[in-house]
Amino acid sequence: MIELREMTIQEFEVYFQDKFKRYTEILSENPHEIGESPAVQAKKQLSNLLPQGLTTPRHWLFTVQVDEELAGYVWLKIEEECVSVRNLFIGSVPWKGCRYRSYESDRAST
Repeated sequence: MIELREMTIQEFEVYFQDKFKRYTEILSENPHEIGESPAVQAKKQLSNLLPQGLTTPRHWLFTVQVDEELAGYVWLKIEEECVSVRNLFIGSVPWKGCRYRSYESDRAST
């Protein structure tokens, strides 16, 4: 069974650290600016997007579970007239003969 549910604080901490690590790697591979290290840039940008962490207004973070195992994450930003997908990550896990692929949208701008 596939289940989408709101992220717990503990899940958010794991998610944020993983997102920070992956975003730092992306910035390291594609340097856009000279100056701050990719880790500093990643931390600033992610902290600006979610200044109150899991309780940031208008942002909703969910976990995706398949047969009670973590399969991915969904991060939505809800605005007055639209919902934007800030991050969608479904990891590679076997499930009923199928394989999931990883799809991710890392947009650091608001």
